[in-house]
Amino acid sequence: MRSIACVGNPSERWLSSLRKLGAVVWVSAGEEENAEFFNRGCMCVLIASDVNAAVSRRIVTGLTPGSNAIVVALIDEHSREGDLGYQPAGHVPFVSAALSLDDEAGGRVFLSGDAAASEGAASIFTRMSLRSVYCGINTKHAWLISLLQHAICGISRMVTIEAVGMTLRARLPVDLAASVIGRSSGRSRQAEKLFDELLQREGGDIPMPEAVARMLCNLIDAALPLGLPLPLTSSATSLLSLEPPRSADDEQPATDSLGNYERLVGLRRDMVVTGAALEYARGDAPRSPVIGYVGLGAMGSALATQALQVARELHVYDPDPAKVERLTRKGARASADVASLAAVCDLVFLCVPSAKEVEQVLFGPGGMYAALARGTIVIDQTTCGPAETVRFGERLAAAGVAMIDAPVTGGPEGARNGSLVTMCGGTGTAFSRVRPVLEAMGGEVVYFGAPGSGQAIKLVKNALAAGNRLIVYEMLSLAAAFGIRIDALRAALSTEASASGALDRVLKSIETGTPTADASLRTVVKDQQLIASMGRLTGAPLPLLNIVRTVLEAGSRILGPQAQVDELGRLYGIGSFKESRNHEKT
Repeated sequence: MRSIACVGNPSERWLSSLRKLGAVVWVSAGEEENAEFFNRGCMCVLIASDVNAAVSRRIVTGLTPGSNAIVVALIDEHSREGDLGYQPAGHVPFVSAALSLDDEAGGRVFLSGDAAASEGAASIFTRMSLRSVYCGINTKHAWLISLLQHAICGISRMVTIEAVGMTLRARLPVDLAASVIGRSSGRSRQAEKLFDELLQREGGDIPMPEAVARMLCNLIDAALPLGLPLPLTSSATSLLSLEPPRSADDEQPATDSLGNYERLVGLRRDMVVTGAALEYARGDAPRSPVIGYVGLGAMGSALATQALQVARELHVYDPDPAKVERLTRKGARASADVASLAAVCDLVFLCVPSAKEVEQVLFGPGGMYAALARGTIVIDQTTCGPAETVRFGERLAAAGVAMIDAPVTGGPEGARNGSLVTMCGGTGTAFSRVRPVLEAMGGEVVYFGAPGSGQAIKLVKNALAAGNRLIVYEMLSLAAAFGIRIDALRAALSTEASASGALDRVLKSIETGTPTADASLRTVVKDQQLIASMGRLTGAPLPLLNIVRTVLEAGSRILGPQAQVDELGRLYGIGSFKESRNHEKT
């Protein structure tokens, strides 16, 4: 039986897989001159990354057409683009192979190069308990996709560390945060893993290879000649090189760069709290309440439509008469102004652009403050800063009016199909009264505790969603420049360690031409500015998330105030994917 030879010294991860093959002929670099052995005795020659291009070329050119041997370059963090760029002899099938960062035992291997040879290599890797993902005929693509996956995992983990650190400082229940984020646009496998670690769940103790930092450097090296701006990747690489200061009270020092990053940004695992500590009395909502809804944009209109199913009467107000008319056709009653609406309602919902409009509606000239009866509850579904929500609530409480912050995740479509998640903060007594109404309006209702906590978790979710979106844009800009196909990216990256809601949405948008979200870039920027403020107030340093904010701010200035969030992809060259797909069809 013809053997498998390995030239050079593979990395530890490769060695762990190669040991499953059993009989492997190990050849040191410098001993490979015995071309006769490779020609007659080998079905496959594996070349480790410490073997330079000249030696690899010598092995390949020494093989004769009758050898039928496959040459496979084993890619790891030490591999360089130049080592994969030479053109092998036409008669020698050449394949590049890179291990995936998968959670499960065995995992996957990315292959690129000669298609038939890749199938032969896949049969060998199956013996190592590795599932093969073919990434295309270009021998560099397995290497590039491996770089992209390591970068997505590493930077996503760092962004998650920052967001979760802010979560802990805000005293938000971690188990509830994990549940909400896991069903939102902010979801990612890296967030899931960190939450599992904090909650000491099974599957949360899978270490991230230290190779991630090296792979980030390799990714930057690949991007520099192309002039591709990678602000998150570049900043993450620098941050991982920093050593956090140590004190006499420190326990065992972190042994990996991502563990160091937790210490650098002050993520303290002893600050974890869970929803078990939350208590509220379950009360009854007003029977068939009279409900008011102010703000009938895309989200507010969808939520107000759901309120029609619950209310004895639904009174609505919006400065745009056309939006009001659409609701009155469904059975709502139009109010002349917010004060007259407040005067007749048991529950008043707000869904306006920002805290500025909330304050104007509540306390401005002609606002509803004086018209609100004692015992009324205001439910604010606007995305605001937690501190602003607390301030509004305290002022309303002085007049005997309670306030619940209840932002949602799921968008207008979620309101229509009942898949919304409503994140609530406020007093337990007020929440117990509005919960049945919110549940009847559709979806899941989650209570996070004190006033402002609903807004806080919404901002954490939005931080992760925006951060993961920009990570994906950076990675796809490089993939587009190197001509990697979308189907190869989806097969390689959309599962396991690099999976995220942002990646799914962006890839689907490229493939179908549909938007990832009905959201203006201006609104996304507003939310990121609120996140920055929340970080300052909680004392949470947000190095990468503040870069996310500044990139979005710059994008908004370039694209204009009417731009949608998906237009940001154009600045990264994502549109070239669509052009190439259109070319394939013609």
